Amino acid sequence: ERLHGVADFFLTHNRPIERYVDDSVVRVIAGRPVVLRRARGYAPLPVARLERCATGIIASGPHLKNTVAIGVDRNIVLSQHIGDLDSEPAIRAHEKTAAALLDLYGVEVSHVACDTHPDYASGRTAEQLAGAGAPLLRVPHHYAHVLAAMAEHDLLREEVLGIAWDGTGYGLDGTVWGSEFLRADRRGFQRLGHLQAFRIPGGDRAMREPRRSALGVLAGLLDPPSAAQWYRAHRPQAFRAGELDVLVQMLTSGLNSPWTCGAGRLFDAVAALLGLRQTCSFEGQAAMELEWLAAGACGFAPYPLAWTVRDVPAREACWSACQQAGAQDALSTLSVLDWSPLIRAVLDDQHAGIPPATIAARFHASLAEGIVEFARRAAVPAVVCSGGCFQNSLLTGLAVRRLEEEGFRVFIPEKVPPNDGGIAVGQVAAAACRAAEE
Repeated sequence: ERLHGVADFFLTHNRPIERYVDDSVVRVIAGRPVVLRRARGYAPLPVARLERCATGIIASGPHLKNTVAIGVDRNIVLSQHIGDLDSEPAIRAHEKTAAALLDLYGVEVSHVACDTHPDYASGRTAEQLAGAGAPLLRVPHHYAHVLAAMAEHDLLREEVLGIAWDGTGYGLDGTVWGSEFLRADRRGFQRLGHLQAFRIPGGDRAMREPRRSALGVLAGLLDPPSAAQWYRAHRPQAFRAGELDVLVQMLTSGLNSPWTCGAGRLFDAVAALLGLRQTCSFEGQAAMELEWLAAGACGFAPYPLAWTVRDVPAREACWSACQQAGAQDALSTLSVLDWSPLIRAVLDDQHAGIPPATIAARFHASLAEGIVEFARRAAVPAVVCSGGCFQNSLLTGLAVRRLEEEGFRVFIPEKVPPNDGGIAVGQVAAAACRAAEE
């Protein structure tokens, strides 16, 4: 019923499935095998080891690419890939998997962790698990990304520069984060910076429509009417008649056009501007095609980027697993990586007839250099790169090589998926720190 638009016929069977387990997916990135989807052959086995016993901690994971994780002795055990929690059957599978994992290891719930997003189905499952009185800790999405890689590589006793780049995640200030530079340790983090934010008309619809991200980027660079004018002149078939006018009104008023700094949305925007893809049939399709296009044209100079500095309340930039962040009225300084010069250069090269593959390669090189420059500014010897954008082999390979050339110790997830499939591991690590302080 759900896949009727995908296939004409289905060959199935009448054997009930007790535990859902997909095929695992592994990709070599920066010379290392990285698990992108952890399931058959890998789960449910330990992926990290903690300093202290964490038995009874359970994490309900994210909304997309969901997995759950539990603490068993000093180990963090990650479940098989469950998937996106967009339907009732998926939510039931999530609840069943959490219960089965606890039963399999003979563990009773002592602490529960989940994402900070208020509307995630995984959060509702966490509330049910904590219903008998277990403490519930809500862990910021991007900190969980970084903490998961820290746990895997035994870095929980260190301070790291965590670089968490993905499409979307709920931020401390209520906006959509997704290009985070975090000074992090096992107790919490301070947000040091991010990419310049822009509005996306229609919010989550931009995940499947890169043209919306492109329009938002152009509106940030120019203004909403000029963004629509560019699209009419250069990509006239991208929108239906009258659709651009509605989106311009949304961008101008801010109606259903949230701010995002998600690096994934910037990849989508550039793919749409280059004419690769205006709409997607699956998540990440446009960014993947941009990577494939660039892979045949490496070695080109990066585009320029700019830097700005802004002050925000400390409560919007600092978080602690063990206590409320102090100095709530204090200010924290953020460095913002401004993509405006990059996008102007992309448009200029496109106008000059530069091959799209060259533009795509220069775009990747620019972001890698931006990561290196931020690492120089932060001056933290250990750098952890995690989040869905680091499934991009070209971006990750460039960033890791350049960071190592600059003398940094660089870590990427390997046994734990860099995408949201690893979030639950970071949630358990955060809850273990909380439990140790009680």
